[in-house]
Amino acid sequence: MTQLCKILSDDQERWGVHSLSNPLKTQHRYFEAGASEMEASEKPQPKLEFVQEAASQSEYYISYAWKDSSPEGTEREATVDQLCNVAEKDHSIKIIRDKENIGLGESILKFMKRIGKADKVFVILSDKYLKSPYCMFELFEIWRNSRQEEDEFLQHIRTYILPCTNIYTPLGRGQYAVFWKNEKKNLEELIEKNGADILGVDDFRQFKLMQDFTHHVGDILALIVDKVQPRKFEELIQYGFDGSVN
Repeated sequence: MTQLCKILSDDQERWGVHSLSNPLKTQHRYFEAGASEMEASEKPQPKLEFVQEAASQSEYYISYAWKDSSPEGTEREATVDQLCNVAEKDHSIKIIRDKENIGLGESILKFMKRIGKADKVFVILSDKYLKSPYCMFELFEIWRNSRQEEDEFLQHIRTYILPCTNIYTPLGRGQYAVFWKNEKKNLEELIEKNGADILGVDDFRQFKLMQDFTHHVGDILALIVDKVQPRKFEELIQYGFDGSVN
């Protein structure tokens, strides 16, 4: 190939023919480059190794009504503190609490959606919880992310029903459903009469949350009480980490 290129080049000079590029030289360089690539491809290549990523640790959350300075609220906070301490000390599990994991300026709604997707959520049910739009939205998000299926929903939550909570009868559950129906109705009438701009950002957010969960309060609470629930803290620990109640 090199000799052929030289002969053609001499002929071009003899006849006074000059080209900007010599196609045979270009082709020759192409073949040389191709040969080099073939030689490189024949060299042994490093063996590819596929390593499976380690599974991420399960996330445990707790959903409860805080910001309550009443004696009942103080007792509820102590129960949550004890639960978190036992989880970390005896089971090496860090339970995530919203009041410790939401910084200034961070989205409360975004955190509530994270709770809805958690592997396990301890739900401490109280009267204050069942009348809080934020708490009820957290419970609704768990139910919604469980595709509204009973078994999947109950696998995700570990509930502890406090004595102040009357949800064991249709009448008791119905009272909470009526509470939210009235709250939603009152706000709708207020907005219809005066416009949505009368509500502050936080109030309007609560109104939007109500629209999501109001129609499902009775169904969600009925699912919870249909399963045997822990009545003592020791049973909550066993139920929470072993999945059974004696």
